[in-house]
Amino acid sequence: MKILHYNTYDVGGAAKAVYRFHLALKDAGHESKIVVFKKKEITDQDVMAFTLSPVQRLRHYLNEIRRKIAARNIKKEYYFFNVDENIGLPSGYFIENLPFNPDIICVHWVSGFVNAKNIYEISKATGAPVVWRFNDLNAFTGGCHYSNGCINYFTGCGNCPALPVPSPADRSRRNVEQKVKWLGKTNLCFVSSTTEIDEQLKSSLVAKQCKTRLIMLACDSKYFKPADKSKAALDLGLPHNKKIIFFGANDLSDPRKGFRQLLQSLELLKSQLSEDMQREILLVFASKSGTSGINWPFDHRQLPFLKGEEQLAKAYQAATVFVSPSIEDAGPMMLLESMLCGTPAVAFAVGLAKDAVINNVTGFIVPPLDVNKFAGSIKTIVQMPEEQYESLADRCYTKASELFGKQREIREYEQLFGELIKCG
Repeated sequence: MKILHYNTYDVGGAAKAVYRFHLALKDAGHESKIVVFKKKEITDQDVMAFTLSPVQRLRHYLNEIRRKIAARNIKKEYYFFNVDENIGLPSGYFIENLPFNPDIICVHWVSGFVNAKNIYEISKATGAPVVWRFNDLNAFTGGCHYSNGCINYFTGCGNCPALPVPSPADRSRRNVEQKVKWLGKTNLCFVSSTTEIDEQLKSSLVAKQCKTRLIMLACDSKYFKPADKSKAALDLGLPHNKKIIFFGANDLSDPRKGFRQLLQSLELLKSQLSEDMQREILLVFASKSGTSGINWPFDHRQLPFLKGEEQLAKAYQAATVFVSPSIEDAGPMMLLESMLCGTPAVAFAVGLAKDAVINNVTGFIVPPLDVNKFAGSIKTIVQMPEEQYESLADRCYTKASELFGKQREIREYEQLFGELIKCG
């Protein structure tokens, strides 16, 4: 099959997930190409930048000005990036940029790039069914990627708390109306990647117009696999005789990532450990954020933000435990990566953690914001006798391989692709 992907960027967590999916499809014998609006890092020739003529670039520049005006005073905690479904490039530009006539079109994170009308018209021009594969809410909301507890998308949005002047017919409502209008007549299937987001999807007005499918996330185990912890630590320049608590995020100041709750948990953990045990703990984290002014409760090391999967795998392999304090998240994919390395995780019960973290099998899952139980779960792991810990690590790797193997994911997508093509 010829499979064409659209994603706004080639950098970031969403882009990494798209690229991994693309490689897995190629390994399965399919022809796969990715079109992004701006290509910055990936050198693969199958990842192509969207090209525009000077006149088309001017049109895009004017669109960006309109988006910035529309985005003024929108509350940041809702991640309302898709400010207006009516702002976009003509679908003819996309059709001119087709690298081949696809059998399947996969849409991923496309805010500011591809809108609902584009999706319908590209599908109509090519005859290709569409799979919208996502890890956050934007595909079926009036603009937000994370709803911050709002459920207005159940009934088609309006009165949006993210907007400076909410009203029944505000921009969020108009955006949903555009999605219903165009996606409702497209041969399209929404695919959610966790049970939490699948429940949210099926509650939405937009999804009632289209097919839906749950296909759990997967992770390639080429690099993410168990290894000797001491050697992995030494390879990263870390001491090999410490209990390493590992975590990571692009931006530690992002409230969704729960860094404040993590610090609270670590302070509680410190208060429950002897002074000797406190000295055994090393916090290791990968982030682009600066950390000046943070009062760390334990000795800590910041790694350069880990782009290469081999280096990232070594961080998991060196760790005693991976902690995921996210309080609103579609993932993070780091949970799967850690588990495949045989490193148990502690996480709040949000996003992917609800599917991946199984108590005393792949780590420990605790109620959202319960910093006491979060601290207690970390303590349980770092104080485990060696034999008990090794048994937990073995269960962690075995269960993660069973639930989140790449071959299982590709088989399920191939089945879905076949069904959609037959329906078309």
